[in-house]
Amino acid sequence: MAKDKNTTTMIIVGVIVVLVLGYFLLSGGEEPAPAVIEEPTEPVVPSAPAADDAQVVESKSTATLAPEDTVVISPKRQAALDAGCSDTDGGFNVYEQGELMDTRGSTKRDECSHSEVYVNRLYEYHCGEDGGYVRTTYDCENGCDGVGACLE
Repeated sequence: MAKDKNTTTMIIVGVIVVLVLGYFLLSGGEEPAPAVIEEPTEPVVPSAPAADDAQVVESKSTATLAPEDTVVISPKRQAALDAGCSDTDGGFNVYEQGELMDTRGSTKRDECSHSEVYVNRLYEYHCGEDGGYVRTTYDCENGCDGVGACLE
């Protein structure tokens, strides 16, 4: 019985070797050529937004504008750009919950961790130098109020 099993295994291995060698010889011994990706000859211009969507166009350049030089942005993003990054608790302030809106239009609210392991942990959001938000993890000495500020 063991002799028949070894013979069957050897036949299967032999067939696999023959198949691999046959493929290699039929392909000329060379690796297949990489796929060629053709670039479009004309620029792709996104479709215009629906008429009922209030949109503002922000230019990348003050030169003569072509369709590929403009970006359509939302009113929320335009308001954020106009206002800059703002934080209602004045920046990095762990004793007051604040809400932040950065120049990308993202809003973040300071919050206490919901993890049973990190009960005193606060996630404090404040403005970064680039106008985006920065999240700082802070372990409150006297605990977190459960909402978004350290207890004093």
